[in-house]
Amino acid sequence: QAGWVRAAVYALPEIVPCCGFLFWLINVLWCTWDRPYRQCLHDKAAKTVVVSAVP
Repeated sequence: QAGWVRAAVYALPEIVPCCGFLFWLINVLWCTWDRPYRQCLHDKAAKTVVVSAVP
C-alpha cells in the first residue's frame, strides 16, 4: 500500500496544468533540506524512507 501512495503523490499532481510542475519541483527539492531522513513529499505521504546499502 505504501508503494501505491508514494507513486500517486509523485505522479497525480502532474495532471493539473501549471501547478503540476511547481509541485514536482518542490517535491524533488524538499529532500535537500529535510533532515535527518532526507524524505521528499511523496516519501512523507507514504511514511517511507530511502536507505543506502553498501554492496
